[in-house]
Amino acid sequence: MKSSTLFIVLSLAAGLVIPLQGALNGILGKQMNHPLQATFISFLGGVFFLFILLIIINPDIPTWSMLKGNPWYIYTGGFLGVIFVTMALLSVPIIGAGNFLAAALTGQMVGAIIIDHFGILNVPVQPITWTRVLGVLFLFLGVYLVKRG
Repeated sequence: MKSSTLFIVLSLAAGLVIPLQGALNGILGKQMNHPLQATFISFLGGVFFLFILLIIINPDIPTWSMLKGNPWYIYTGGFLGVIFVTMALLSVPIIGAGNFLAAALTGQMVGAIIIDHFGILNVPVQPITWTRVLGVLFLFLGVYLVKRG
């Protein structure tokens, strides 16, 4: 199996856990007094799991010199994750996991093809083509069909 095919398969597998995460976070959101409490608990679970993985795998701890020279914006991934998880736990109980993920995936693809087209953050440039636009239009159709159910 080629390396790119392997990563496509692994990416599909990773995507399979996202609806479960959304449903679990939706339940958690209803159990807390505020959505940000549920987001905090969700991330705390992730930090705990990551801590266990770090103990098992035992990589070196990043040094201050590794961290200090980088642009500030590369450290905002966790912030963006908070937005996604909070929106999931607010939306899934109202519109369902399928509707949320269909819309979220479509938004992700729109953002991804823009990032690819301009090579934002040094990703490999892949120009917007009519087939990519058609793929995104089909995703919008998919959002409509999933919602219509």
